[in-house]
Amino acid sequence: MQETIFYWQGGSTEGIYSGECETLGSPGEVESPSGMALEFDGRHDGILLGINPLAGLEQFTVEVLFCPYPAGHHEQRFLHMGECHDDRMLFETRVVDNNSWYLDTYLSVGGRDKTMMNKGFEHPLGQWYHAALTCDGSQLTNFVDGSPELSCAFEFIPLTGGQTSIGMRQNRVSWFKGAISTIRVAPVILAPKEFLTSRL
Repeated sequence: MQETIFYWQGGSTEGIYSGECETLGSPGEVESPSGMALEFDGRHDGILLGINPLAGLEQFTVEVLFCPYPAGHHEQRFLHMGECHDDRMLFETRVVDNNSWYLDTYLSVGGRDKTMMNKGFEHPLGQWYHAALTCDGSQLTNFVDGSPELSCAFEFIPLTGGQTSIGMRQNRVSWFKGAISTIRVAPVILAPKEFLTSRL
C-alpha cells in the first residue's frame, strides 16, 4: 500500500486514520471475500469520519469493495467524501427492478460538477464488486471489477475540506442496503492491475 493515504477495512482504518468516528444505527459485522465487512440496513446504519481523504489531492484513485443487497432504495449513496452540499465526491448505486444495479459516480468542485451514470452497465444484486473512480486532473474514469465503464473530461481542482460518510449521504438520506468491506484512496492514478480486485 505504498501509495495509499486512506484505508478502511470493515470499520478499521489500520492506523492510517485514527480520528473522529461516529456510528449511526447498528451496522453489523459480516464476512466477505476480503475479510471483515460492515452490513448496512438501508434505513438507519451509517458511519461518519471526520476527514476528507481527497482534500488537497491533485489526482486520485478511490476504490470500494461492496455488496449491494436486494430490496434497497433505487438511489443509494454508499460513499460520500467532501462537503455535504458543495464540493464533494459520491459513489452511488441505481437499483433496477430489484434485480440489478448500475454505478453512478459524482464529482463537484469549484462550481463545476459531473454525473457519470452507467446506464447500460447493469450488474446482479447480492454479489461482491469492486468499484473505482480515477481523476488525473483533466479526466474522470469509473470502473466496476477493473473494467472501465464511463470516462469524461473534467477540469479538476483539489477539494479542501469536509468529511466522509459510509453507507449514506452526509445529510443522512439515501441509505445503503448492503455490505462494505474496504475503501482505499491513493493520491495517484492506479492502473486496473493495481486495483483491489484480487481480493474478491
